[in-house]
Amino acid sequence: MNVLSKAANRSIGQAMHNYQMLADNDRVLIAVSGGVDSLVLTWILNHWQQKAPIDYEIIAAYIDNGFDRSTGDNVAQQLQNIGVPYLIEKTDFWHRAAAAEEGKSICYHCARLRRNRLFAIAEKQGFNKIGFGHHQDDILETFFINLLYAGNISTMVPKQKLFDGRIHIIRPMA
Repeated sequence: MNVLSKAANRSIGQAMHNYQMLADNDRVLIAVSGGVDSLVLTWILNHWQQKAPIDYEIIAAYIDNGFDRSTGDNVAQQLQNIGVPYLIEKTDFWHRAAAAEEGKSICYHCARLRRNRLFAIAEKQGFNKIGFGHHQDDILETFFINLLYAGNISTMVPKQKLFDGRIHIIRPMA
């Protein structure tokens, strides 16, 4: 492992410890977008799983919006290379988001639909954690978007309890 990988690994490990993101017998659904951030998170959680003193399960999930079907194949190949089990769910979110309420971007609607689908998968398949590859830049960007467009001071948090504690969102890279 090179110096940069060691530093990232150490930083993420510190956040995981400080926020108690993983525990014995956790079932973690990793939200994979196809971008580098979520793939790095997948790689790290898979790498740690092999040496961690706790036992946890990970499965990566990619929600295909229906915009470009070839992306799902590329994501599947990356996840196979990492060596994690995964599921790819094909949807028609692209068309639904394009026809959605005016005043909100298509990206906003697709993101909401994808997130709701992830929650449904987690609930149905018994996952108690959903891992996102959000990092510090995303946290800062969300802060400014909320400040400028919504007029409030808020952002994402590293660990968030949802649905009466049945599911926790974790963001180890934040």
